[in-house]
Amino acid sequence: MKLSDGDRPVTLTTDRHEYANGESVRLRAKFANERLAPPEDDGVAVVVESVGQTTQHVQLHRAAVGRSVFEGVMNRTTSGSYHAWIASPAMEGPAPAVDFTVAQPASEFAQVRMAADEMRQAAQETGGQFYTLGTTDKLISDLPPARQIPIESLPPYPLWNQWPVLAAFLILLIGEWILRKRQGMV
Repeated sequence: MKLSDGDRPVTLTTDRHEYANGESVRLRAKFANERLAPPEDDGVAVVVESVGQTTQHVQLHRAAVGRSVFEGVMNRTTSGSYHAWIASPAMEGPAPAVDFTVAQPASEFAQVRMAADEMRQAAQETGGQFYTLGTTDKLISDLPPARQIPIESLPPYPLWNQWPVLAAFLILLIGEWILRKRQGMV
């Protein structure tokens, strides 16, 4: 999706207008003419600014799709409106720029109230208890007394002392020897 204006020698774009908090932002600079592109594979530097946050610098690297395309990723995004512009290489006129926003996912704050009634009902149906931060002191006294449960291990079964196991082992060993003999490997 192109997010900057059109007939410029260089365009700076992002893959979307809006991102969720923490998502990576993919930046792409495309030079209209391959001769205008810097010769270095990491020759494009982008400055990303947001009000009240530290300025970030993102180095764009030449993409595999062509010599005139440079791509990079900005990580660790937090909520806010962002303005990104190409700082290097320097160009005449205003620097190519793009704006995007990072917002909290809507579903995260759709319901911020604790569902206490539903939790009480679930505890009652399952025979459990419901506790809040104010009633956690009763938790220890409500626990049932502990009891010891003896754990016994099964007696060992001597597998190698059985004739069928020894016979199977010998048959496999002799079968391998016969196959090797027929193939001339012995």
